[in-house]
Amino acid sequence: MNSSIKHWLYAGAVSLLITACDNRLNVVPTQDIEQGQALNTEQDVQITLIGAYDGLSDVNLYGGGIQYIGDLMGDNRDVLFGGTYATIDEIWRKTVTTSNTVTRDFWLDGYNAINRTNNVLSALTKVGETNRGNTEGQARFIRGALYFELVKAFGKSWNDGTPSANPGVPLVLTPTTSISDADYRARNTVAEVYAQVLDDLTKAESLLPETQSGVVDLRQKALRQPYWPVFTYSNRTMQPLVMPPTGLLRQGRIHWRPILQMCLTMRPTTRRLFSRLS
Repeated sequence: MNSSIKHWLYAGAVSLLITACDNRLNVVPTQDIEQGQALNTEQDVQITLIGAYDGLSDVNLYGGGIQYIGDLMGDNRDVLFGGTYATIDEIWRKTVTTSNTVTRDFWLDGYNAINRTNNVLSALTKVGETNRGNTEGQARFIRGALYFELVKAFGKSWNDGTPSANPGVPLVLTPTTSISDADYRARNTVAEVYAQVLDDLTKAESLLPETQSGVVDLRQKALRQPYWPVFTYSNRTMQPLVMPPTGLLRQGRIHWRPILQMCLTMRPTTRRLFSRLS
């Protein structure tokens, strides 16, 4: 009898161990999710939008890269770069090679963040009407800001040749879920990229509320700031697309003196996220 009990106890213990191991090895992943399950609810879309802001703050984008790349590219020997990083030295000397990892990461991380906004914009039907416009506005704001930075860095200036012919950067406006030959896209022209930037910022400005709270505190007055450098870099006369501070835009022309005065005298606040002369 004792021997039989021992056999049953042994068999039971083995069964429990096997069952436990089976459950342990079939845990639902927490670091990733199936593509078909990623954007099924409004919460999923909001989490993806937060991910777009995380991409925007990447060290190679607004986390620092965009600022120092712009400063080094725009330098006319007013600054002396004495560092040991060859990649940054190439940017400062205007001799960037195809193996430069700084420019590579700027490009890749920029399109990574843009793809996150495209995922958000593709799933707006999952968002309730109360939050849909706000969500779309934030995603368009991020995408428009990044395309502006990319075309500045990888395309010619508006007044350097013909914008409608000069190559800018590829415009990818739908989610990329896998890479195929179709994803090796040709570069859109500088004019086409600027048109998309202004379209995104215009729609974002019309969709965002005046104030909001939560993960991000983005205000229309902060949003309007990117228009100034867009107008500056496009170097053209155009009808105003937003209602800027009184006197800055009149009859489609930019009045530079009040703009410069305001930029030089205003104090930094949370409303001036993008109030810099790029």
